[in-house]
Amino acid sequence: MATRNDDGTLAPTAVGGSLPFAPGICLPTLRHLYDQFRTNLWTGYGFRDAFNPTANWWGPDVLSIDRGAILLMVENYRSQCVWRRFRRSPEIQRGLLAAGFTQLAFVPPGNQRGQAAGSIKLT
Repeated sequence: MATRNDDGTLAPTAVGGSLPFAPGICLPTLRHLYDQFRTNLWTGYGFRDAFNPTANWWGPDVLSIDRGAILLMVENYRSQCVWRRFRRSPEIQRGLLAAGFTQLAFVPPGNQRGQAAGSIKLT
């Protein structure tokens, strides 16, 4: 079933903001966007907000909120520094407890070949 609202517009911020959750997908995607579309997509401030390569459309905006999301998530991918600092706040700790969250140890994501041909097991 095809999505009716998908016109092919892409937002590099979505990829950069997902980096800590799927680095194996996001890092190569960001590199591809930069290598393939650098002339039209990259500015002195980083990626444009959005683009549509099928329509040959390059959004004119470069938004600071996009830069912030990418920078924060790059640092979370590298060191988890932002998340650790955030969780130290007593207000955040109380809120997380009130919402039913529990403390879990960080385990870096990994993947292995699954038993079926071509399958992958994510951990």
